Amino acid sequence: DGKVSDVVEIPELKALGNTLRVRPWPGGYSCGSYRITAGTLGAWLNKGGQPVLLSNNHVLADVNQGKIGDAILQPGIYDGGAISLDRIAELSAFVPIKLLSRGIWQIFLDWLLKRPLPTNTVDCALATPLETSEPVVDSSVKDCGIPSGVVEPALGLDVKKSGRSTGLTQGRISQVNVTAKINMGIGTAIFRDQFIVESQGFSAPGDS
Repeated sequence: DGKVSDVVEIPELKALGNTLRVRPWPGGYSCGSYRITAGTLGAWLNKGGQPVLLSNNHVLADVNQGKIGDAILQPGIYDGGAISLDRIAELSAFVPIKLLSRGIWQIFLDWLLKRPLPTNTVDCALATPLETSEPVVDSSVKDCGIPSGVVEPALGLDVKKSGRSTGLTQGRISQVNVTAKINMGIGTAIFRDQFIVESQGFSAPGDS
């Protein structure tokens, strides 16, 4: 119709399938305690010769509110998971998250007694897979392969992650030794010794 148009080249587009029910189950896919909406399986670990799955405290233990033995679903509740069909693991351990005081009297007492603010270094929990009719453990991470080791975060290091909400994304570490306040939903927590990945759209709620 006489209007000017143009073609803009963009990277390949693909549907994100990390909310699906999958067996066996690799890292990067939806999971979560029956108490929450959904998060992401980070990786399968080996603990004492047995596989355990690693994710966040707030994904598997609902910010300290979970109990050992709680049902872990794949996929998470938000993605259609149901306790009757998708309970494939149980919460086995978590590192408690120390929250900042919320009551005004508690805050006053902390100030008066010069109590140091509580800090955290990790938000993590483990779950043990149940025996099911289908194989569960897949040591790979979707679109990333099988983790082969551990390195310290460093400025300028290129990283990638696979998550329930945004799939595979890539970025670069722009800050290390970071201390930050994080809103945990039921309160605020201070985390120290963290790093920041600089990348637009690197993660979104549900990628935890």
